[in-house]
Amino acid sequence: MARRLKEIKEIKVERPTRAKRSAKESLKRMEEFPQRKDNFIATSHAALTKKPRKHEISDSEFRQRLKKISDWRKERLAELRAKNSR
Repeated sequence: MARRLKEIKEIKVERPTRAKRSAKESLKRMEEFPQRKDNFIATSHAALTKKPRKHEISDSEFRQRLKKISDWRKERLAELRAKNSR
């Protein structure tokens, strides 16, 4: 027996009412826009890059991380070579 598809009901989307501003408020917002513009750009740029912020690490910690990475790569390559030689 085939399943019957459910009927799809139309959903009416209601937008919130738009805030009415006076001419003075509009002018004030226009004058403040250059200051707010940097925030808009920074927000959109951060959303696009999605990279975590860089933090300072010491030279010794950096060297330790590099050593761990190189050791891991050596082990991984050794495993792959052993697998391929079989």
